[in-house]
Amino acid sequence: MMTTIDLPEEIRTILLPGEKIEISVESSNDSSPQTYYATDRRLLTFARSTVRSSFLFGGLFGLSLSRGKYVAAFDYTKITGITAIKYHPRGLVPLGVFILGVFSFIGILVVATTSPGGVTFIALGMLLGIPLLLRKITCFQFEITDIPENDKFRWRIHKPKFSKQNTGKFYDILKLISDKASIQSPI
Repeated sequence: MMTTIDLPEEIRTILLPGEKIEISVESSNDSSPQTYYATDRRLLTFARSTVRSSFLFGGLFGLSLSRGKYVAAFDYTKITGITAIKYHPRGLVPLGVFILGVFSFIGILVVATTSPGGVTFIALGMLLGIPLLLRKITCFQFEITDIPENDKFRWRIHKPKFSKQNTGKFYDILKLISDKASIQSPI
């Protein structure tokens, strides 16, 4: 049974005559959702870019405004490797500092009034804030020749968080790309 893939217009327009999509998987980095399409000839990606809101703490809580689209395709011969990397998501560090700071400030104010409850606020701030400061995300970076340095982040594929079906597709697309590009699979 052949499943049909709902393609955005931007992807349909760059497909070559006779080119067939073998698998697609959704991925989400810390700034925008992205879909990768592995065809019989190339790797394609489509993302609706977002820009984080800068007013007060809006950007910390994931508010975003649509800013455009990103569409790209690379022949498998241009893919020279797939590397696992770890990084700190942009929004979590400021959020961790904010939570730690607010709870610590409240705790110090409460301690200053000679109430022992302030230590609870400081401990709660540490319990909630420190994991956000230390959290790292693992993703897979496609190593592609002739790609501008400022576009490399767009070629990171993130493992889906809550879907077993998408997790299977995630591993399938990495394996397929590794086979088509004749490179070692990262998994």
